[in-house]
Amino acid sequence: TSQGDRNYNVIEGREPINEMEIVLGRGFAQTHGLSLNQEVELLPKKDRPRLKIVGILDGSGVGSFDGGAVMIMSLSTAQKVFALPGKVNSVQVILAKGVTADQAKAKITPQLPTGLRIQEPFARGMLAKEGTLSTEMALDALSVVSLVGGAFVILNSFLMNLGERRRQLAILRALGTTRSQITGLLLREALFMGVIGTALGLGLGVLLAQGLIAMQEQLLQTKLPPLKLTFEPFLTGLIVGPGMALLATWIPARRASKRPPLEAMMDRKSAPTEKPRRWTTYVGLPPLPLAAVRVVGPTQVWYPG
Repeated sequence: TSQGDRNYNVIEGREPINEMEIVLGRGFAQTHGLSLNQEVELLPKKDRPRLKIVGILDGSGVGSFDGGAVMIMSLSTAQKVFALPGKVNSVQVILAKGVTADQAKAKITPQLPTGLRIQEPFARGMLAKEGTLSTEMALDALSVVSLVGGAFVILNSFLMNLGERRRQLAILRALGTTRSQITGLLLREALFMGVIGTALGLGLGVLLAQGLIAMQEQLLQTKLPPLKLTFEPFLTGLIVGPGMALLATWIPARRASKRPPLEAMMDRKSAPTEKPRRWTTYVGLPPLPLAAVRVVGPTQVWYPG
């Protein structure tokens, strides 16, 4: 079992207690046909001692590094095997709760001898940060695209839905239903569907987030912290999802409530066609040059990237 803050788990055998004892990753041991209590040679030479396998690691934590090609041994054993008596080439510092990496680095750096330095582990190194940053930027862009695309899908679907129900709505108007009642009815329907869609989307988002974590673990060859669910994204989704549905259906609902009942009951071929509104085109034109500036600006150093 894992002891203290050690980020590995021995699933077979035990941890190395005596010298010349090692623990191997499960994947590496299976690939090379190695088992417990077997003796092996590391970089076979006449003067290299034989090592005894006393434990097998699982695939989490340290055991996930480099596809499980991991070996754990005591410091004294490592110094003998690699012919480095009394030397240590690296030390892993595990931070206490509430202590940041920058705080620990500032406190430890003045105490180091000349020639030694502190660097963050691979999981928090520059490669991991760049990979995580690019993923976050892609997800941010995808969220904006999904919002805009979702609004158009809702708008188009609702327009088609109202086109199929124009006679039913006209009958309600003929029976005395007011325009505000028709608008309220359609908006409540959109709100209900928006809540259902948001709930399904939140559940699917959690599953996708877990899949992204697993993908990053494979890419970085390390065990990442588990997914932490907070209240903020769920609250944001519950506000933005139904809100977007209401905004996208507001104009179609208003147009449907203002349509004369007699006109709505007529056959579509004989009903007068609506003239296209130009204001939507005028609203859509200004964002185009803004989008071009946003895309080309960083490459031309017009503003910081």
